Amino acid sequence: MKLLAVGGGSGGHVTPVVAVINEIAALQPDVQVTFVCDKAFASQSRGLMQHAAVPVQVRTIAAGKFRRYQHLSMLRQLLMPSIVLANILDIFKILAGVCQSLWLVLRWRPDVIFAKGGFVCLPVGIAARCLRVPVVIHDSDARPGLTNRVMARWAAAIATGWPLKHYHYPASRSRYVGV
Repeated sequence: MKLLAVGGGSGGHVTPVVAVINEIAALQPDVQVTFVCDKAFASQSRGLMQHAAVPVQVRTIAAGKFRRYQHLSMLRQLLMPSIVLANILDIFKILAGVCQSLWLVLRWRPDVIFAKGGFVCLPVGIAARCLRVPVVIHDSDARPGLTNRVMARWAAAIATGWPLKHYHYPASRSRYVGV
């Protein structure tokens, strides 16, 4: 089995992936794993992936995030050039990440993609959707992030860290598994 795991932006999106890899490796020792993260978190990801039970190849892609700030009104955010410019630039990073992800998924041909969450998952999720590769997402946040909310629309399965009553994911594809 080939597993493409993706997460990043923080250790909270990466360390649980190691646990998932270890559980899969216990069930299927011949699993091949590639982990995708953003360039800024590559060094830390390589260090964390050394704790996996099987060798993990770490790849990086371009990724951008959509900045939104709860303490500012939407109008104020739209009038702040620094926020607007950063979001516009990140649209191009996301598009570049989608292209990189399409190439990676086409070349490596994973059987399944496991997405832990964070902005780096979106380009890989879009590539998976285009190429019809099943995606499993895990959301352990009390308040689901934007990427997981978007990807839940096409994910084959959704694992949650909290009971399902706390999420608005489709019940037919969701399962409470814990953190």
